[in-house]
Amino acid sequence: MYCTNEAKTQCPAHAESDAGSDSESDCVCKPGTVKSDTDYQCSPCDPDRYCTGGTSNVECPANTESEAWSESQEDCT
Repeated sequence: MYCTNEAKTQCPAHAESDAGSDSESDCVCKPGTVKSDTDYQCSPCDPDRYCTGGTSNVECPANTESEAWSESQEDCT
């Protein structure tokens, strides 16, 4: 959630912001999701990748795979 001119506005789905945030750009994607290149929307992390939040979108190590929405390298098996 962020506040502008005394109005509270929810961050987009699967995003959150720190207390005191005052802009949609303060919203950060939660782990398991990744921020779109074109807007502030967060999308599920693709299979065989892991997303630690924000814009992080990392390929699993060689010979491992992961499900969609994976949050860490530990999800690559």
